[in-house]
Amino acid sequence: MEGEGVVQQLFRDFPNLYGELSDAFGQLRRDVGFAVQFLTEFQDRLFYGSDNCNIAQTFEMKHWFDDLHESGRLPTAVWRKICRNNAIQFFHLPLTPA
Repeated sequence: MEGEGVVQQLFRDFPNLYGELSDAFGQLRRDVGFAVQFLTEFQDRLFYGSDNCNIAQTFEMKHWFDDLHESGRLPTAVWRKICRNNAIQFFHLPLTPA
């Protein structure tokens, strides 16, 4: 890892900044340790997004993200927030069983 970039600093400087992860996949998968640290640190302000609604397309990021969780590298609480709970809270969606 070459060190932190501007995104981390912006997230730290602006507590009202939120991020959707569809464009971040390429960067996050390069360094799993950094990815887990980033996802954990900013877990309350990140959203999983596919950036596409083609149901026939395979979403590599979904499989990578689920693997981080299933392997124990990404805690369940962090995974749930990013994949579901942050959107429910932010958009004031009705809570439905997971």
